[in-house]
Amino acid sequence: MGVAQRPKALDRSVLGAGAVIAVFLVLHHYWAYLTAPGTHDLTAAQRVAAIKSALRHGDVAALREGGEMALVSRENIAHIGNSQCIGEPECYRIQRSRRGPDRCAKVQINLYCAFEIVDTKGDTAAALVETFRSDFHTPPELSSDDPEWRYETMMTERPDAATAKTKLCQIGYCLPGVLSRWKPPPRVPPADPYKEARGQCNGVLANIVGKGITCISPSDPKAREFRDCKDGFCGPAMVVLSEGRYMRGTSEAEIASLRRDFPDDTLGQDEHPSRNVVIGYDLAVGKLELTFDEWDACLADDRCTPPDDEGWGRGKRPVINVSWDDITREYLPWLNEKLGLSGVNGYRLLTDG
Repeated sequence: MGVAQRPKALDRSVLGAGAVIAVFLVLHHYWAYLTAPGTHDLTAAQRVAAIKSALRHGDVAALREGGEMALVSRENIAHIGNSQCIGEPECYRIQRSRRGPDRCAKVQINLYCAFEIVDTKGDTAAALVETFRSDFHTPPELSSDDPEWRYETMMTERPDAATAKTKLCQIGYCLPGVLSRWKPPPRVPPADPYKEARGQCNGVLANIVGKGITCISPSDPKAREFRDCKDGFCGPAMVVLSEGRYMRGTSEAEIASLRRDFPDDTLGQDEHPSRNVVIGYDLAVGKLELTFDEWDACLADDRCTPPDDEGWGRGKRPVINVSWDDITREYLPWLNEKLGLSGVNGYRLLTDG
């Protein structure tokens, strides 16, 4: 009868060697992952550069409030708010081995960046852009002096809708109510402080210098005239005319009549053909012609050129010998400065516009 023998215990040195070899093989295979660039987020400047680069090349996929995916372009994006990125390692180069297992030689980090946007209609969405971090590419540290072309080094891509939605859900944008967090409140028109006065005014409300908000009625001869006054100085008397139309230019009949008295083939050509001019707004015009007294006030401030009255006298007489340039470059700038007016509220010469 034979005697059973206990198996000999494995030599500890053999076990140790096996463990070392196993650890070596694991490290050998995953070393590229361990030494790969970090999966940490991009800086705010780098994220701005990424979305700019992606939008320059086309539309980007975005998750809308209703849960559907859509493409958005830079033309229909009104605002880009908060953003964040997640990183995922990916082996992009395998090194083959005849005697051992293949191993990953190079790893890059795929960075998926979500951007909270508001479109031109006021609706919110989360858009996704992909960029990379690898040994041959690191997103640059950007400054305000960097030219736009430098952003192209970020090598951004625009993932398809399915990939974009998956990544946006991983970041947390698929949760109920998340996409409406940054929705702008509805625009409420500012209160009209002159609502009551406007309702009682049978005309238009105008801000008259020295008088304030005043009801001007073009149809009422007693309520259609005004003067702007400031610090004891008053501008010309003005009359408000209601919107309307008139014929500008010389008609064929008028030219024929003129040529009967003045035989000149060129007479009236500069004013032909006549045309209908429509002015669709109330308009204030000077009641009287500009006088020498008014021009000489500008002259006294060394702002206007002295015109020759040719012996006719000055004072309340209409000013003569002033050009379009004299009026637009000297008198009107001085008048508007004296009354504190500018832009559309300032005095100007009449036009058809």
